[in-house]
Amino acid sequence: MRVFGLALVALGLMLPTVASAKSPEWDTALDQAVGYLQQYLRIDTSNPPGDVTKAAAFLTGILRKAGINHEVFIADEAAGKVNVLARLPAKGKARAKPILLLNHMDVVPVEMERWQPRDPPAFLRKQEGGSGTESWKSRSRDFSGQDPFGGEIVDDAIWGRGALDMKHMGIAGLMTLIRLKQDGVKLSRDVLWLAVCDEEIGGTMGAKWMAEHHYALMDPEFVIDEGGSGSRGLLSPDARTVFAPSVSEKQVVWLKLVARGTGGHGSMPTGDNPVEILQQALARLMARRAELEEAGDHPIVSEMRAKLGALADNRYTNAITKNTITLTSFQAGVGTPPKVNVIPSEAAATLDCRLLPGGSVPDFLARLKQVLGDERVSVEVTYQPAEPTVEATSDTALFRAIEEVVKQFYPQAVVVPSLLPGGTDSRFFRAKGAIAYGFEPLILAPEDLDLIHGHNERIDVEQFRLMVRMLYEIVTRVARTPSG
Repeated sequence: MRVFGLALVALGLMLPTVASAKSPEWDTALDQAVGYLQQYLRIDTSNPPGDVTKAAAFLTGILRKAGINHEVFIADEAAGKVNVLARLPAKGKARAKPILLLNHMDVVPVEMERWQPRDPPAFLRKQEGGSGTESWKSRSRDFSGQDPFGGEIVDDAIWGRGALDMKHMGIAGLMTLIRLKQDGVKLSRDVLWLAVCDEEIGGTMGAKWMAEHHYALMDPEFVIDEGGSGSRGLLSPDARTVFAPSVSEKQVVWLKLVARGTGGHGSMPTGDNPVEILQQALARLMARRAELEEAGDHPIVSEMRAKLGALADNRYTNAITKNTITLTSFQAGVGTPPKVNVIPSEAAATLDCRLLPGGSVPDFLARLKQVLGDERVSVEVTYQPAEPTVEATSDTALFRAIEEVVKQFYPQAVVVPSLLPGGTDSRFFRAKGAIAYGFEPLILAPEDLDLIHGHNERIDVEQFRLMVRMLYEIVTRVARTPSG
């Protein structure tokens, strides 16, 4: 455990438009937030390899300049697996356990050639000495699309891998600590900010490692992580604005199916071709998938229906109302590229299975093997979190603060606890007894979900500025010392 950091370069670009945020102090803070996010997006933290050393140095530089205590915890120095914990302490003896703002520094890789066509970034054109597009292209990396690590503002949005997953929340949380300190808010509990590595590969050296080795330093009552956000048309079929903090998430079970048989020359069929064995088993699975997916409301989804009525019909609501099985890869063949006249002795496929909380994984696996219907196909669990799936209660001061702040900024909005189809680092904290919500106070359109882990990831500038303001208000309500 040691502390390190680099000096930061502050950028200020945009002005807030929210009436309640109109003050010189908030103008400056929101200017800074946009600039910080742009800089942060320019640091490539793709995982693999997941080296976040430069990102940690950038973030600790901001914390150091703001005078906020922080530590860097090194899980694997050679691989750049580091985590940053910052603390804004309570005034006097804390009356309650901390609230922790959780975020991850790593991002998923990109297919650079698939990002939207664009002109060279302005800051690179300037370096070229003019607007010479051809000169820039000839001397720079071969980008045929918007630079995923450019952090540019295009069409009123900040573009870059991590803009929605989840460098935006990292900066919003950081600005919350900075503003609480600058405003001299008297706190009844510590406010913690934790930036971790490795979330995109299961949290091994990140949140999981911190929970196993340094939980006593944190021990939060509340955690705010990525997950539920606001939307129109995603959860409710009408035009209502719905904010849906996630209070639990589905169980993750990743499987590898392997069929083995007799290899040989393609001109002489063997009778036990593993490619055919696996293909036929998968065909049986797809034909009977509904038996395993078992549509049926979890109690969280039932509460959503009670508050919203009928749910919208889309991929997201489909995913939270049942188990899901997704075929994600099929691998077979001999050689690269595979020889067309060679029968391989082995074929493999992978399944990404997500089960409703509380469902029995052993029972699910037993039924899946029965449906596959061939003992020549083995089923291996390649990943399943050891932590139990826990549901966080919504009867808390934090959830009430979320409701209050949402109503302040969106008076007609509905707030409802929700189930998250994907996995997050929240599970490590819920397993330790903390109340963890996935909540990003911004509005996403249904199509915005495709940007997460997809091409052309970006966040609307106005939404980001508003998100920073709302997160500050939520944390202030939960952590401020009551008057009197």
